[in-house]
Amino acid sequence: MRFVFRRSGSLIGLYVGLVFAYGSLSYFNAHLGIDTVKRILTGVVHRFHAAPFLLRWVIWKVRERSTRQSLGLAGGTADVSLSGFLPSWAWHGFKWVAVFVVPLGALWFWQTHLMVPELQRRAWLVADVPMGAKQHF
Repeated sequence: MRFVFRRSGSLIGLYVGLVFAYGSLSYFNAHLGIDTVKRILTGVVHRFHAAPFLLRWVIWKVRERSTRQSLGLAGGTADVSLSGFLPSWAWHGFKWVAVFVVPLGALWFWQTHLMVPELQRRAWLVADVPMGAKQHF
């Protein structure tokens, strides 16, 4: 972290170059004919759209005293604790279950037990988007 946030003209140039490279991804994606490369570039673009959420997490994490001490910074607020209600590993596991296991289980159940015939699904698509050749096809 110290390497990334130190004062350096070359790091500023690297950052500006990465911004231009990221901006050119949509240009290459629009003008390339290779489907696999287009999928990869689209994935890269979508991945970097998640970066602001990660940055917000880092900002909140740096406010904690233990994180600031490991970075060699002074100050910070008290560490976040759950008042001993659950151990940290159990709380972390609970979040994984709530965010990933339950939604994926619901999607699996819906796909396997509540199957809708393909003709009905296509009829819903045509009803929702009536002015499109792909939908009618």
